[in-house]
Amino acid sequence: MINRHVISGICGFIGLSLSAAGIKHLLVSNDMWSIIFPLLTFSSLIMGIALYTIKGIGGFRTSQRRFHLLRGILGFAGISFGIYGLKFLNLGLFQILVNLYPVLTLVLAVLVLKEFIGIRAWVAVGLSLAGVVFAFDPKLEGGVMVLFPLGVAVSLAGQSIIVRLRTRDTSLVWAFYTELTAAFLALLAFLAWGNGRLPFDEPFLFFGVALVDGISIFLITHAFHGDLAGKIAPLAYLSIPSGALLGLLFFGDPIHWEMLLAAALIIVGGVFALREADRVSEDTALSRGWSKALTREI
Repeated sequence: MINRHVISGICGFIGLSLSAAGIKHLLVSNDMWSIIFPLLTFSSLIMGIALYTIKGIGGFRTSQRRFHLLRGILGFAGISFGIYGLKFLNLGLFQILVNLYPVLTLVLAVLVLKEFIGIRAWVAVGLSLAGVVFAFDPKLEGGVMVLFPLGVAVSLAGQSIIVRLRTRDTSLVWAFYTELTAAFLALLAFLAWGNGRLPFDEPFLFFGVALVDGISIFLITHAFHGDLAGKIAPLAYLSIPSGALLGLLFFGDPIHWEMLLAAALIIVGGVFALREADRVSEDTALSRGWSKALTREI
């Protein structure tokens, strides 16, 4: 049930919650474009150094340029929507809305990847969505700003499906080119709309956020690259309780009983989804085994 891809997904989604908390703090004294451009640039630099160290110059070769470009555009849109949403929304509410993304991912997995998603996985997602409903405190008003975290959800779902659709390149190559493309687009936005200042007044916080964000993006990419979307996508719900906890610790955002109930439902749903995905994998492997045996006999 638990493998390295699942562990990567868990650490990656919790890491995104931590980087979101850091970004929300940086937004207090910095322009959003002044954060997005250097954040993505530093992240892509880390990925590039890692790729060169492991694979050498040949590691940068790819035959999936159009898909890397598309994923980079989605990545830029996602982080832009995300930072704009973080600027105006409670961190817990933001994480709740962003985490509608597993549902979108599962729907796209069925429609695009033709991946079989068992009924138990849908039940698991239903449990987690019930947690989302309970955690959605009506006192947390967001207005039109709720569209921004929803935009992040669409972006994340699209990125996840692209990685599963084109598995030829390694996880690190996917993460590098996504961050590099997004960083270039962020540079153009910074030059057009930024205030010309970079967020280096708190260098320890900034580079810490950039490092955590880059590692988290790689871990999530690696998780989707190596395992079923039906197994990895529901793990994203872990960032709701972790986001609420970090909001409490760093910003004093209140945690209501609804969020505690949501956390319980989310954890139960995540475990349920993992067990279902393992069952589907075993059934598929068994079916293929019978098919090969029958072919040999014929």
